[in-house]
Amino acid sequence: MMRMLLLFGLAGAVVATGLRIVVVQEDVRGQNRALATLQGEIRRLDEEWSQLLLEQATWARFGRVEELARTQHRMDYPRLDAVVHVDAP
Repeated sequence: MMRMLLLFGLAGAVVATGLRIVVVQEDVRGQNRALATLQGEIRRLDEEWSQLLLEQATWARFGRVEELARTQHRMDYPRLDAVVHVDAP
């Protein structure tokens, strides 16, 4: 009788352990899917960041700023006779 209880107890422990392994494996798979999704998001954001840096460099280049100053704001370099040099005290 004692042997049967021990046998059923051990069989129950084996079944419970097997079920727990299945649950943990499924959790690991879910975590791996989440990780892959986040890594894809990281790659996408890195690409977007690179594009934004390139765009920033394009918008801020000196030649473009000078062109906008001339065309939109009618700015130009002053004549040499209009330049006054002031010495610092």
